Amino acid sequence: MKTSVVICAHTMDRWHELQEAIRSVRDQSHPPHEVLVVVDHNPTLLERARSEGLDASLVDNDETRGLGGARNAGVKR
Repeated sequence: MKTSVVICAHTMDRWHELQEAIRSVRDQSHPPHEVLVVVDHNPTLLERARSEGLDASLVDNDETRGLGGARNAGVKR
């Protein structure tokens, strides 16, 4: 079975927590097939995530702003 994990992010204030969340998911005893980080309407955060080469696929939330929209963008991907 393949599992995907969606992590939603919206602020630069939690950059280190975002990195730790990705590491934690990757370190699970059954790591996921893919990790998606959905950036919720924050171009600065999206650009930093791209430039820093996070160990995840990046998704720009094109849905409604907020957690529900970000989750839907991740599911759609």
